Amino acid sequence: MAIEIKELQRQSASEETLRAVYEVMVAVEAEDLPGDPPTPFEQQVLRLRATPPSDVEVTRWLALDDASIVGHVFCQVWPKEDPDNAFVNVQILPEHRRRGIGRAGLAEAIDMIHADGRGKVIVDCVDGRPWEPSLERLGFKKSLGEKRSRLLMADLDLALMDTWIERAGARAFDYDLLHLETPIPDQHLENWARVKDAINDEPTEDLEFEKGTMTPELWRSKEQNMAERGERSLAAVAVHRPSGAFSGFTMVHLLEHQKEFAYQGDTAVEAAHRDRGLGRLIKAAMVKKLVAEHPEVTRIDTHNAGSNAAMLGINIEMGFKPIQFINAWQGSTDTVRSNLVR
Repeated sequence: MAIEIKELQRQSASEETLRAVYEVMVAVEAEDLPGDPPTPFEQQVLRLRATPPSDVEVTRWLALDDASIVGHVFCQVWPKEDPDNAFVNVQILPEHRRRGIGRAGLAEAIDMIHADGRGKVIVDCVDGRPWEPSLERLGFKKSLGEKRSRLLMADLDLALMDTWIERAGARAFDYDLLHLETPIPDQHLENWARVKDAINDEPTEDLEFEKGTMTPELWRSKEQNMAERGERSLAAVAVHRPSGAFSGFTMVHLLEHQKEFAYQGDTAVEAAHRDRGLGRLIKAAMVKKLVAEHPEVTRIDTHNAGSNAAMLGINIEMGFKPIQFINAWQGSTDTVRSNLVR
């Protein structure tokens, strides 16, 4: 057995290489969400080749066993907003595990992170996976619990959504509803960038993470990344009529090659505008627009911190049901690196 970890060149990689990486991703998806259809190859290739937004840097490696691609390692860092953190994800084909391949892939990423002077590393793990104790032995600490939830559009109560909109009209009479989609029009860009920072109030539990500030320029780079990934986004925005300020927003992402699936992205209301029913207003308006204009969408998935009671409450009322529990583990780069070489 000859284990090799080799960097993946996203733009020049052959289709054969990308298909091998795709097979790894599909195998892990099937374990995590059995019964779900696999993400189409065309969609994953767009993600693998896409240029990252300007606030992140991404490195990918191939894990090879006797020259065969059996794993994929992903590392993301935030050079400006959070220079002390890195995120790593290691995916290994099930039949090639317990042979040190995943450990070698993690070590490659940790070495790069350490050389870059980053003090902390984060990994995600589906709750209950047998390698969670190994993460603890390496020096990681379970720091944030997330729920992945799913809404089947066939189960959506449209009458309830109408009720939410009517109630908000009585409590939030000085707010208007605005629908947008990417690219955000220039006349709304500064207002949009400012309200996006409301998501920074989202709980992160024990996860130590610096949250950045959105700017119009950064948002444009994120839109470019979305376009290259084969995604476009719809947004519903609550606009405070007296000031013209965006006060809350919700986003849904649609996929070019997986049209039946939508992903519920960020939803946030600025602190000064809460307790007026705006969260339910924008979520209800957004999902009604999906029903009317995108009948091909049959399910929506979303992630929420387990401690985000306000948003979980709204989602549960809408009909979202948990399908997966994910833990974010964080550790000291020095400690993890030291334990990896023992």
